[in-house]
Amino acid sequence: MAQDAVAAFEAKYNRLKTRYRELTEAHREEVDGLHDEIAGLQERLVELEAAAAQLEVARSQAQHGEVTLAETLAKSSRASTELAALRTENQALMQDLVHTKLGLAQCSEREVVGRRELYKAKETNMKLASKMTRLEVQMYKK
Repeated sequence: MAQDAVAAFEAKYNRLKTRYRELTEAHREEVDGLHDEIAGLQERLVELEAAAAQLEVARSQAQHGEVTLAETLAKSSRASTELAALRTENQALMQDLVHTKLGLAQCSEREVVGRRELYKAKETNMKLASKMTRLEVQMYKK
């Protein structure tokens, strides 16, 4: 009876030992699979970190681009304002030029009229001088 109990115990022990080996082998395969999966996930993590770093660089560049764009827009606005001021000044100068040219034309007209009157006066003066000379000659003849 004791031998039967020992034999039953040894049989049960051998079954448990075999089951333990089977479970250990199965778990070892599962652990190896999990190690492989962890290694793959770590590689994926490194790739994702690299992609995140690239995205951070791109975001930084985009922000720099936005700042540059804002500066360009501000400069463009200032240039537009300056252009409008220059156009206004140009318009005023053009009007002043037109007024000056009109004044010059009026002065030229007065000069022409004055010269014409001067020539007429000279002509009249010459006629009077001629008449005076004739009268003097007549007076000395008498």
